[in-house]
Amino acid sequence: MRQRERSARYGRRAPIAAIQQAAGGTSGAIGEIGHTIAQLSLIAAEVAAAAKQQGQASNEIARAIAGAAADARTVSLSIAEVRAAAASNEERSDEVRSGAERVRDGSAALQVAIGTFLERVHAA
Repeated sequence: MRQRERSARYGRRAPIAAIQQAAGGTSGAIGEIGHTIAQLSLIAAEVAAAAKQQGQASNEIARAIAGAAADARTVSLSIAEVRAAAASNEERSDEVRSGAERVRDGSAALQVAIGTFLERVHAA
């Protein structure tokens, strides 16, 4: 009878031991899953930080592009002003040239008149 009791106890212990061993394995697996989740959380935080930095860099690039565009508009306006001034200078130059031609023509007519006057003075 003792033998049966021992066998019965041992027979009950074996499944209990198997259940305890399985529970220990499950607990270890749950711990590994928790560790993996913690690692994934760190990776997600690093990705979020990198995305934030990329967003900041993108904002800086956008500001630089906007500044460059504003500078390009300023240069374009300056070039337009220089063109207008050059056109105005060309008009004034044409006026000076025309005045110089009139002075030349008047000077030539004056020389002819002086020559004629001197001829008459010498003839007299």
